[in-house]
Amino acid sequence: MKRIFITLKGKNKQRSINNIKRKTHKKKNVKEHIDLSKVKLLPITKKDYHSIYNLTTDKRVIKYVGNGKVWDKRKVNNYIKYNIIENDEPYKTRTHFSFKIVDLSNNKPKFIGIIEFHTFPQLSKYNKQYNKFKNIYFLTIFIKYNKQKLGYASKAINLIIQKYKQYKLPYINKLYNNISIKNSLGKNKFNYIYSMVRINNIGMINFSRKHKFKLILQINFNKEKFNIYAIPL
Repeated sequence: MKRIFITLKGKNKQRSINNIKRKTHKKKNVKEHIDLSKVKLLPITKKDYHSIYNLTTDKRVIKYVGNGKVWDKRKVNNYIKYNIIENDEPYKTRTHFSFKIVDLSNNKPKFIGIIEFHTFPQLSKYNKQYNKFKNIYFLTIFIKYNKQKLGYASKAINLIIQKYKQYKLPYINKLYNNISIKNSLGKNKFNYIYSMVRINNIGMINFSRKHKFKLILQINFNKEKFNIYAIPL
C-alpha cells in the first residue's frame, strides 16, 4: 500500500492548524458525566495501599489535610492497619470511622478519595477554651485532585452523615440524654457534625458557603487559623 503525503501551504496550512486547535479545545471543555447514585463508601483494606499512597503524596490535596505534609509509605501502611483494627471495634466505643469513596459506575470500584468522621481530642488539649469541642465529631475529606468539583464531595458528605446517624448518634443521644449541652447555635451540639477548614483553603470555604454550613468560630491551632463549621444532620 502506498503512503500518500499531503503538504499544506499558506492559508490552507493555517486553516488546518486552527481546526486542530478548536477540536482540542472542545475536548478539554467536555465535562465528565458522573452518576452520583453509583458513589458508595466502603471500608478501607490492604488493597487500597497504592490508591491511598498516590492520594496522600499529592501536595495539591494533602496540604489541607492534617499537618499538611505528604505521607510516606510507613504512614500509609499504619493508616491502613489502624483502620482495619477500627473496623472490628464496636460502634459504641469507636471514635474514628474512615471510608474510601468509590465510583461503581462501571461495576468496578474506582477510587475517588477518603472521608472520615472522628473526635479531635488534640483541640481541647491545645487550648482549654476549645473544651466545648471535646467528644464531638469532625469531618475530614480528601479527594483526588482530578476528581474535585464534580459532585463527589457533596455526595460523600451526605453518605457519611447517614453513617454517623446510624453508627454513633444513637449511642451519643443515649449517653447525653439528660445533659443540656449547648453551643453558639443554641442547639444540642450533637445534632451536628463539624468541619475544620484552613482559612487559606478557599475551595473548601466556598464549598461550605455554597452548602450553607454554619460558620460558628475561627480558631488558632498549631500556628494556623481555621474556620469551624457546623453541618446539620
